[in-house]
Amino acid sequence: MSELQSARLAQFWHHRLRILSEPLPAWRIRGPEVYEAIGWLIEGVFCGYFDAREADIVWIRLQPILKLCVEPPKPPLITETLADDIQKLQRSVDPFRQTSQMTAGPQREYELRLFAHALLIADRFFADRPANICVYCLRSLPDTKWARAKESWPTVDPTATNRRLADPTIASIDNPSLLAGYLRLLEHMQASRGFFDYAKTRASKAVDFESYCRRVGGLNAWRIPLVDFGRSRFEQLSELFESAVTAEQGTKVWKSIASPVKHHITRLVEAWEEHHLTESFVGA
Repeated sequence: MSELQSARLAQFWHHRLRILSEPLPAWRIRGPEVYEAIGWLIEGVFCGYFDAREADIVWIRLQPILKLCVEPPKPPLITETLADDIQKLQRSVDPFRQTSQMTAGPQREYELRLFAHALLIADRFFADRPANICVYCLRSLPDTKWARAKESWPTVDPTATNRRLADPTIASIDNPSLLAGYLRLLEHMQASRGFFDYAKTRASKAVDFESYCRRVGGLNAWRIPLVDFGRSRFEQLSELFESAVTAEQGTKVWKSIASPVKHHITRLVEAWEEHHLTESFVGA
């Protein structure tokens, strides 16, 4: 192991795993968040970003957190491959030292160079309160509450949304926060598209880019629900955005920007599907 690997693992524990061991607010979805974090640990060991021996120690510390998950999340909250990998870890005495690690070569060099950036993007998404409130509403808000919230979308206060964007700590499960979260989701999707577009340009003929997207892109795919009932809700949020723009700028302004805005969102969705949802679509 190296001091650099130790520092990386300590940072990962502080920013992702430790938080999941604490009491969580209502809008956090513990199961898939825990499994996603373990997935990052698995991939980090696989490409050499984390040390396997230290990962075994972290795995021991993870057991109480895993027990807080009443039952393992199922697809599309996590991929079947990740579920299988975690089950293998649970059956092993020295899980990470016994798992296969990438051999030296172009694929390992490629993934190791990109891993810190990919993990940073995922960490920022994890830490984004309005975005995660929006994810919770898309995935877990009861239908009756979603319907009531939607009825009041035409009266959403853009100023309140702006306050939540300026100070995310005040965001809660309400319409201004839902709109703030939607805007933040689009920003995270844009960051992801930029990253994977860059990663694709760095992939040589000796690199399996599709495998990289399935494994690494698939880790936080669940946060943008495009393969289950959440897709309908995600698409409905465009109505909330339109209501807010119309309330602040008027119908004329919305009509002037509606087409490019919708085109931009369509491109973001297409990129998310390409880079994050390959395995989900194959298994669907």
